[in-house]
This record gives sequence, structure tokens and C-alpha cells, in this order.
Amino acid sequence: MEISKERREAWENNPENLVFEEALSPEIKPSGELDLEKLYQLAEANGLGGLRERYAGLNPGQVRMSVGNQLRPIWKANRLVGVSGNPIPFSEAETSIWENQAFTIAHADDGAFVGAGLRAFFEYRHLGIAEATGGKFGAHVIRAVPGMESPAEWHSHELEFQMVYVTQGWVVFEYEGEGEHILREGSCVLQPPGIKHREVRHSDDLELIEITSPAEFAMTPEDAPA
Repeated sequence: MEISKERREAWENNPENLVFEEALSPEIKPSGELDLEKLYQLAEANGLGGLRERYAGLNPGQVRMSVGNQLRPIWKANRLVGVSGNPIPFSEAETSIWENQAFTIAHADDGAFVGAGLRAFFEYRHLGIAEATGGKFGAHVIRAVPGMESPAEWHSHELEFQMVYVTQGWVVFEYEGEGEHILREGSCVLQPPGIKHREVRHSDDLELIEITSPAEFAMTPEDAPA
């Protein structure tokens, strides 16, 4: 993974990145220089283990960016803690706003999938839409955790909008009054608010995009439809 001069300059000029860097610096730069051991300890304090082995072949700058990409969603969810357990609070970057929305771009190689989400058998890569819209909308890429299966439990969501688009693999959903449907690459489903449904099974290579409004919503366990 090479980081071009242009990519680095773009990263440094992004207001959110500067705020994120300031938040992490006391933990990972205690003497003013990047301390990789401190960075790994910070990752482990936030449930991200095994990164030393995973990134053993990368240079310090690449490690910093790769680990940072996994810490960022935790920070933005306001759940990041330091090695001592003290919280590292999320703070908004000053950015231009148009009609209550901020301009944002998310690149695949800048993002990281994390397991903190609604479903333990999926990993999520957040696209920054929630932050850019003040929580009115949410969007993320979801991929299956190989070898893990859905418990196929019936539930419903309290929200205004939920759309799923499959980009890879397949998944079987069952809906109240609609029966089972298999979604493959290119399939799209709009799930009406409150509809009882369940994820029955999926391929290990499943990947999909989910867009919701609002970004955060409640999931209610439901009995199987009669």
C-alpha cells in the first residue's frame, strides 16, 4: 500500500483528519514522534487485537494510517478510550455546510471494516454520511464474517427509510406477508418501516450497501408472523 504525495496532502488538508490526529496525539506521540507500540496498545485497548502481525510488513506511516482507519469509526461513535481507559471524546471538525449537510467523500482504501454493529455476523464500513447529515441519514458497506451464520431471528426496525443493495454474493431475507427472497449481486430491496423480517442465510462473500434514515435506529425483537 503506497501513499502518494497527493493522497497525503489531501488527507492533511481534511479538517476532520486534523481533529482526529489531535485527539490521538497524546496517546501515540507522547514525545512528539509516532510511537508504534503506543499505537498498537491503543488499538488493543479498543478491542482491535492482532494488528502487529497483520501489519508487520508495512512501514510506520502505513501502519499509522491502517490502524487509524480502524480507530476512526470507534472515535466517531464516541466510544474510543485511551490505554488507561479514559475516554477520547469525538469532536466535530469545522466544515462547510450546505442545506444542513456537509460535503464528504469516503474511499475504500481509507476505510476499515469494524465488527461493532447491529449484527455480530457482519462487519461494517461507515461512509461518513451520518456525520455529514447530522444523523438524518446513514450509509455503510456491510460484509459477512466468513464462517458466522445469522441466528435468523425475527425483528423490526423503528426508522423512516431502509434500502439494501447487494454488491457481491447473496443473502436470503424473509418478510412478513412477502415470504423469502434471495438477493444476489445487483439486487435491491426497500424495507418499509416496521416490517417484520429476518436474515435467513447468506454467502461467506456477501457484501452490500445499506442506506437508512435516520442513521441510528432501534431494533425490536418480534415473534414469527402467524
